[in-house]
Amino acid sequence: MEARVSESYAPVSRKGFGPLPVSVAVKDEKMSSMLNRIREMIDIGKPFMPFAALLGLSVKWVGVGQADIELEINEHHLNTMGTVHGGVLCSIADTAMGVAFATMLEENETLATQSLRIDYLKPVWKGKLLVVSKVVKKGKITGFVECDILDENKQLIARAGSTYMSLAGNQAKNRALLMSWQQPDGTMEPMSIAEKGGDVQL
Repeated sequence: MEARVSESYAPVSRKGFGPLPVSVAVKDEKMSSMLNRIREMIDIGKPFMPFAALLGLSVKWVGVGQADIELEINEHHLNTMGTVHGGVLCSIADTAMGVAFATMLEENETLATQSLRIDYLKPVWKGKLLVVSKVVKKGKITGFVECDILDENKQLIARAGSTYMSLAGNQAKNRALLMSWQQPDGTMEPMSIAEKGGDVQL
């Protein structure tokens, strides 16, 4: 049985930005092992992949088919004109949409980006950016995801849309998702889900 995400739902991470309407029908949250694993990483408070650590991204909230990602702008994100580089905006959009899509993966599935389009609507120089993403439609193999990039004043900085493909079996070979897991001494080490002993090869 499918459940529709409430259009009035506003997770804590969207405070100050307002809720983003969601029209996608999704399955019950308990079906997604990947969703639970992403939530584990949020609880730990550490980057969920090396590239996220490089950019300074943090996942603020995830639900089935939805994800909020935050970036605090620093000088390393700027272009020669002093505004946030378009490549940074595209990267955070792709990451947020990929996380949203990943929350709906089945056991033994991973994902790949097929296409991505982004429209840059307003320059931004400083502050925090919130990327609010949602799965618009997911089929058995492909799905379409969209996101808005907002600044601290709720201004729309960019809007993006992307098509993702679910991969399984031989197609998913050598695509183990690297996540940081806490070691006994308290340090964080990159480790694939397979190495951690999980059931999902992503």
